[in-house]
Amino acid sequence: MQISKLSVTVCATALCWSVAGVQAADETPAQAAAIAALRQKASAEDNAATTSAAAATASAPASAAPTGVTPAQAAAIAALRQKAQAEDNNTPSTTVATNVLVDSSGLVSPRDAALDAAQAQAIAEAQDAARQRAIDIQTEAQRKAEIAAMNAKVAAELQAEQAAQAQAAAERKAAAEAAQAKALADAAQAAAEKQAAAQKLAADQAAKQAAAAQAAAQKLADEQAAAKAKAAADAAAAAYYPGKELGFKPLQFPPNPITPEKQSKLDALLVQYQADKISPEEYHKERAAILAQP
Repeated sequence: MQISKLSVTVCATALCWSVAGVQAADETPAQAAAIAALRQKASAEDNAATTSAAAATASAPASAAPTGVTPAQAAAIAALRQKAQAEDNNTPSTTVATNVLVDSSGLVSPRDAALDAAQAQAIAEAQDAARQRAIDIQTEAQRKAEIAAMNAKVAAELQAEQAAQAQAAAERKAAAEAAQAKALADAAQAAAEKQAAAQKLAADQAAKQAAAAQAAAQKLADEQAAAKAKAAADAAAAAYYPGKELGFKPLQFPPNPITPEKQSKLDALLVQYQADKISPEEYHKERAAILAQP
């Protein structure tokens, strides 16, 4: 069944206005011009249909309306019929006889069919453009999201690398400072040990010198004591002689063949022997050696 001209015009007008917001950003200049022309024509036809319907309603009998059609629809159908008849009268006779379509509402000219097809094509193109624009917007948003994610990943990797480099530098600095502190501590410990060794050596030498001095002093004291003892013995021996108590004079001994130097050496050797510093064999050996000297 053929759709009425008024229904097509109303639907096309409503659909054009419904997609106007969607296609405004995506339509091409040609599509925009076609849609504007369709809107202007639909508006003019709506105004004409409204005026004709009002006039037809007043003059047409109620029995002329098809069954199930409201008065407003009947008025619109009558106006469309009147307009179609007027357009058909202005159309050359060679094109009317073969291309007129008939339905329950009246005649529809080939011009209306072409207009409906153009409107449908324009609407389809606008819808396709809107869908393509939505796809492009979604693709662009996805691309921007991928770029943002990649930039965030690169920034995170760069930040992690910088943090790792900073940590490595801090570890190297800490290791260098620890090595330097250990070297200083080792050097100080070595110097302290060296100083302690020098002090110990000096103390040992001082102790040896003190022991040597004490030994020399003891030897000198021993020699002096021996000499005093000998002198006392010699004095006692010289003071006593056999027969002294009987009034006899002391006997005169021949002079000692031992020189004073040898006698001093013998006396010192005797003191050592009496102090148990040398053995009897050593004493006799040294005494014989002293006596054998010229």
